[in-house]
Amino acid sequence: MYLIAGLIFALLVAIFAVQNAQPVPVRFLVWGLEVPLALVIVGMAAAGGLLVGLTVLVRQVGLGFRLWNARAEHRRLEGERRQLEERLQTLKTELEGLREENTRLRGVAPAGATEPEQP
Repeated sequence: MYLIAGLIFALLVAIFAVQNAQPVPVRFLVWGLEVPLALVIVGMAAAGGLLVGLTVLVRQVGLGFRLWNARAEHRRLEGERRQLEERLQTLKTELEGLREENTRLRGVAPAGATEPEQP
């Protein structure tokens, strides 16, 4: 869509430039010269396109760095998640062992303990 709009705009600029080919004075700071209006129009359109292109390029590079950093952070967090899952599994295993130990110990009367008397 943007390509089509850009091509239409370029065509309109070219038509406008061809219809306005008379020389015009151009001044910038201390410099001055007389050039065809078509050259001024095409030159300014090209400069605008270049400026927009550079702006988009800078934005894309910035987004690329953000994506690179986000991927690195994702890898770091994924490794941390795996470590936590392993630790959780270890703790579950230890808990199950402690439960078994508790069950076993409850089944054995402490040394020296006697059975309560029945009336």
